[in-house]
Amino acid sequence: MDKNRMRYAFVIVPVLMGLVVFVVLFLAGTKSDKEQMEKNAEETLRLAEKKCIQYERRRLEQKTKSLLSLTRWVENYARYVEAGQNRKKSIQYIKEAGLTGLLLLDEKGKLLWQSELDGDTKFASVLSKECVQEILSRPKKTYMDCISLEKTDYNYGVVGRKQGGLVLGYKKAEEQTEEQKRYLKELLEDYPLKMDAIVVITDGETLISSNEKQYKTIKEDEGWYRRKGAYKQYDLYVFFPKEGVFRERNNTIFGCLAVYGVLCLFLVFMRFHKRNGRAEKTVD
Repeated sequence: MDKNRMRYAFVIVPVLMGLVVFVVLFLAGTKSDKEQMEKNAEETLRLAEKKCIQYERRRLEQKTKSLLSLTRWVENYARYVEAGQNRKKSIQYIKEAGLTGLLLLDEKGKLLWQSELDGDTKFASVLSKECVQEILSRPKKTYMDCISLEKTDYNYGVVGRKQGGLVLGYKKAEEQTEEQKRYLKELLEDYPLKMDAIVVITDGETLISSNEKQYKTIKEDEGWYRRKGAYKQYDLYVFFPKEGVFRERNNTIFGCLAVYGVLCLFLVFMRFHKRNGRAEKTVD
């Protein structure tokens, strides 16, 4: 009877200990991986925000270059007028410069000429700005900026004339160039992230960039865990699949149980080896 109990205990005790080890590792691993996931989510959102800042900086540089180029064309036109050139040729100049339109004002702010019939009306808010009004009496000053009028974005530059007055040139702002689109798309593409995270940047409606090439749209049930952030007009998302979040826990459990199993097999082997040794002595 005692031998049966010993055999039973020899089997059941390692099994119970194995279950205890499994439960402890599972609970501890789950807690640890969840905490790590929260940290990774914060880091990933900071990364996405950093990428947006890089893009905004690049976009600002290109925008500044466009404004400077536009203003140079307007300055050239101001000299063109000062030289007494026929204004009828201004239309040709506008086409060569790639401008949308020009306004010519005297020192009192009175309109002398405009290439579009409603140019002065369209840019009335710009012409009334204090910094623009100063240019009427201070011809060496220039001013450049962007504005949205009637659902259309414009770049414009304002320069003074020697005899007083000003010239305002404007151009429809270019939509994203292919280079800009490609740069934005590749911001996160193939970027390695912890726990198989998927990070997505949108403008609120359209998906702009993701570290997954095949990712096209955000699904309602995307990811076992999701976190949302924002930077200016951009929405930032990070998704974690369940298998990615708990991979470390699962690997730890598998490794520990494998070692425990090998140890148990070793003990079984030693027990049977010892019992066989006793049996041989009894026979002798």
